[in-house]
Amino acid sequence: MSKVIKYMPELQGDEQLTIARIMTEMTEEQAEQFARVYRQRRKDETSGC
Repeated sequence: MSKVIKYMPELQGDEQLTIARIMTEMTEEQAEQFARVYRQRRKDETSGC
């Protein structure tokens, strides 16, 4: 779970657990890139853009 906390500390609950499972096998570089993309898509979803 440390990668999800390091790169996306704002996640909570089930979302945090799901993303932590996805990131388990990622390298640090992959995790950082994934977090960047995931955050942008998550932001777009909540803002409606």
